[in-house]
Amino acid sequence: MERRWTTRTPARLEVDLHCDELEECESCRTRDISFGGLFLELQSWEPSKDTLVDLVFHFESKDKQKTHYKLPAKVVRITDYGVGVVFRDFDAASFRSLREIFRFKDECAA
Repeated sequence: MERRWTTRTPARLEVDLHCDELEECESCRTRDISFGGLFLELQSWEPSKDTLVDLVFHFESKDKQKTHYKLPAKVVRITDYGVGVVFRDFDAASFRSLREIFRFKDECAA
């Protein structure tokens, strides 16, 4: 049964994953994203369900200006290929950050 409240779209974005369980951040890539969450492809770290994480997206605009967006999330699904997370503490700032992430994703696809 589908429980997502938003549609996920394919997105190959670099993201740094921060968690209290990790000594260093884990660099990974998204497979898809929505306004509710995303799927992360993980290489080495195997989190447990309900682990709280912070996702940091780094972008460089066409004029070489660097920006980053930090979104808190929670692991809700674990597969052999990675984890599904939902965004937590969702507020207006999180929504604005996600809008910018989607805008960047669309610019990269064009």
